[in-house]
Amino acid sequence: MKSIKVFSILLSICIFLYFPDYIQAQIKLYSFAELVNSSEFVVKGKVKNINCYEEKNGYISSEIKFQISEVLKGENILNKELKFTFLGGTIGNRTTTVLELPHFNKNSESILFLNRISDNPNDYSLYRITGLIQGKFDIKTDDYNGKIVVRDTYMSSNISIGRGNNSQEINHKNPIALSTFLESLQMLLKSKGAKK
Repeated sequence: MKSIKVFSILLSICIFLYFPDYIQAQIKLYSFAELVNSSEFVVKGKVKNINCYEEKNGYISSEIKFQISEVLKGENILNKELKFTFLGGTIGNRTTTVLELPHFNKNSESILFLNRISDNPNDYSLYRITGLIQGKFDIKTDDYNGKIVVRDTYMSSNISIGRGNNSQEINHKNPIALSTFLESLQMLLKSKGAKK
């Protein structure tokens, strides 16, 4: 177990050295308004499949297939399956975790803030999540509150959702109601004139 944690830390250091976009995403902590305004798309959906495989260099990578159920911002890409490939995953008893990257579980529901990185409108494998781990919010069901939203499992930083006295701080342990999250998103889209 200790060797896996050491490996994860070393892998994170390699990412910082060799992938400058990751560095930029981690240096800047996005506010909720910045996430909304910096993203071409905001979508709600579910992880349909996760395929973990070993790279030639021995690293584990995961291909995530994400089915969109609702487009909250951007053009209609409803019923499209997005594909993401990230370092990390589990094969047998080997697990690699890269803390800076979003973490997915099969059948989990999430809201993703996205930007397209391909000019081909039909290429649904070339999207990136805004701010990496920062642009993923998980939807869970709570026995008392119904549908709630939390940040990614490894994103412990708070983000403020809402305005003024009505704002709420959320992180990976402190949720807000899904309805509150969606209302705050819609208010921002209307106030900034952002395209839905």
